[in-house]
Amino acid sequence: MSDIDGESLTVSRTVWNLKDQSPKTENANRTLALSPQLISLLWEQIARQKAKGHDYLFTSKNGTPRDMDVYRSRKLLPLLKSLEIPQAGFHAFRHAERPLVHSVLPQGTANLGKEGMGCLRGAR
Repeated sequence: MSDIDGESLTVSRTVWNLKDQSPKTENANRTLALSPQLISLLWEQIARQKAKGHDYLFTSKNGTPRDMDVYRSRKLLPLLKSLEIPQAGFHAFRHAERPLVHSVLPQGTANLGKEGMGCLRGAR
């Protein structure tokens, strides 16, 4: 949870199949600019997690990293269904971010290609 600094978040670790590890490619290591509102919410979440003695930003009740497959099937998919949105996994959010970022930044300030949004060339 030490990867948030001022107005940015640095991605340098990943959890896959409940194992903490390095991202699978060097290109996955990146620093993302975040809005002041999101930074504030993240610091609130960090405070809650530290108060519980948890080391991760989002955890199960016992402090282990969340199993995202379980979270997707129990939380995300039912939510999408209730909102009548087609099924999607978490990767879909990487692609949804680009129009959102462009809609909130002044015109000409964002030059975000695939690499800027956290997608790899040819990744699907």
